[in-house]
Amino acid sequence: MKNLWIISILALGLYACISSTTEQETTKQTKTTAQYDIPELYNQYIIVSQTEVINSILELSAAVDGGDPEAIKTTYNDYVKTVEEVNTNICKLECFKGDCQLRDAAMSLFNFYEEIAKNEYREIIDILQIDEDELTAEHINRMNELITSVNDKETKQDADFKKAQNNFANRYGLTLDYNEMQKKIDNM
Repeated sequence: MKNLWIISILALGLYACISSTTEQETTKQTKTTAQYDIPELYNQYIIVSQTEVINSILELSAAVDGGDPEAIKTTYNDYVKTVEEVNTNICKLECFKGDCQLRDAAMSLFNFYEEIAKNEYREIIDILQIDEDELTAEHINRMNELITSVNDKETKQDADFKKAQNNFANRYGLTLDYNEMQKKIDNM
């Protein structure tokens, strides 16, 4: 049950831009330069940021599965820090040549990530750390309510982001491909 909450929440649609540079080169460029006048790099910057959040939540999931309360606390705090840093950076991102749709959708998505990290995920983790002999039906029901709430909100956020990203790709002649990270999540 502990891993179920992560799988049910990680329904993220990750798409990456295919360009003439390799993914590793693009990632390195977006992490080390402030120039986003190339649509591939602009989109990739957002995807790299999203991947950081996903990697962090996968680490949190592994800690929850491990059951060590101290590891869970540390990993959760690292996760929140990652989400805050990524969200701060995304909020500093300028519109791409006056085109704000993708940036605004990304900002909304990352604000959502930060909100659920500090609220719903915190409460879910608290419930998961209750000793089995003290865990009640009310706890389980509350956790299910939280998961449903997050999933419902995330569905809209993901749809808005995908639409903005597809519009961006169409405007700038980019090809989007299913991200390897999504395949990893789908296979959990």
